[in-house]
Amino acid sequence: MFELAAIATLPLGLTDFSGAKFFWLGVLGNLVVIFLASRLVAHTAKGEWGYAVSFFFGGLFAGWFVWENDSAVAFMRSLTSLFFGG
Repeated sequence: MFELAAIATLPLGLTDFSGAKFFWLGVLGNLVVIFLASRLVAHTAKGEWGYAVSFFFGGLFAGWFVWENDSAVAFMRSLTSLFFGG
């Protein structure tokens, strides 16, 4: 994840912060997924099925970006190239 030794060995002290990016993507992404799951449970308990389904699919989408980041980014890039060309 977050490798301080790898950052310290870069030339001239420059860093690309890739370790920090993946660390924060994991932490914040999991917090978003936990929030969406708690809202899913709350709306399901109230019987608000439309909200529950939308939070379910939102959680799936957020989880896809957190846990399968490379495939999600590749899919979004191919989707945007279909719309905008390139």
